[in-house]
Amino acid sequence: MFKILIIEDNDDNRDILKHQLEYLGYEVVEAVDGLDGLNQVEKEKPDLVIVDVMMPGIDGKEVARRLRADSKTKDLPIIAATVLFHTEDIYSCLAAGCNDVLSKPFTLQQLKDRLEKFSPLADRQK
Repeated sequence: MFKILIIEDNDDNRDILKHQLEYLGYEVVEAVDGLDGLNQVEKEKPDLVIVDVMMPGIDGKEVARRLRADSKTKDLPIIAATVLFHTEDIYSCLAAGCNDVLSKPFTLQQLKDRLEKFSPLADRQK
């Protein structure tokens, strides 16, 4: 099963995203902050990471930079989830190593569209 790690410090946002992903047929692993997320990547070996950009401590961009710097995770797909929507915000996420950016709030369809780039399950969801 395709495993997605959610790194999100807001409990409500994490729960909503978890339910959306499970509804779409994905296995979900959760992390409550950037450090927990980096540990979960090591432990759980997810196929994709969805990371909140603005978190205390290690933020989402730093998580992406660290994953890109590690030879074991340098190719791991990372989608940044953020309330930031200006062009420069999106570019900074991409420059940090994220493969794509998903602006909050987002619909189930927008989530599916982003996942299509990375997930073999996406073809079965059409």
